[in-house]
Amino acid sequence: MSYYDKEFYEFHDDDSADSCFLCSQNSSQLFVVRHITSEKMVHLCKDCMLNNLSEYLLDNTRPWTSKKD
Repeated sequence: MSYYDKEFYEFHDDDSADSCFLCSQNSSQLFVVRHITSEKMVHLCKDCMLNNLSEYLLDNTRPWTSKKD
């Protein structure tokens, strides 16, 4: 298994690196976070990140166990 394999860090289809996934605010400071349910990565602004801590994790450094080799 490679921790750098793009397969392990799949972004949500509707995500954009230029705006918050939830509120669509354009921001130069977005967090790359993992949606817990779908295990897909998204970009969130600080307000959406703080208001949705139960749904998103700032844990984008390793693959999750549900992804198989």
